[in-house]
Amino acid sequence: MAKKYINKRKVKRTVSEQLLNGKSKSEILTELEDIYYEKDILIKIIVGTPSPEIRKKLNLLNTVLGIAAIAIVIFRFQVFGIDYVGSGLTLLTLILGISVFSYEALSYRLISLLCLITLIRYFMNYEANIFLLVDFGLTVVIITLGLYLGTKLFPNYGVLGPKKDNDGKPIID
Repeated sequence: MAKKYINKRKVKRTVSEQLLNGKSKSEILTELEDIYYEKDILIKIIVGTPSPEIRKKLNLLNTVLGIAAIAIVIFRFQVFGIDYVGSGLTLLTLILGISVFSYEALSYRLISLLCLITLIRYFMNYEANIFLLVDFGLTVVIITLGLYLGTKLFPNYGVLGPKKDNDGKPIID
């Protein structure tokens, strides 16, 4: 069989189905590396796909994170106006909040980082009012859930990709 180039959605769907069927991530990698060229991208997809058990266990918290990210954008639009929502950080928070629902591994750390930047901005421009306190609270919730879920759903996924062992090989399982 001739090797093919990766269709990320198709591969992610295949990995999810095979995890549901009880295969380990190492077995899936061994099977798929004979079919596709880009092994490094294949490893990122496999490591960035949570197991069905963990996904089911953390589904409620994942939903809360996604809703909190969308809610903070709506809140900022209602309270602070279109100029605030038009900022890049707020729009990226919305995009990442939506991508959390599809369990994209990189989204969890990025949404936490963006909200951490927003949190730093609060301390630089401190004005005490109830709206900023609500926004601050939602921001802290998003940071906490993003970091927690990112490490629990994807234990072998680092900041920008799969973690590596001492020999430089990616950790799959």
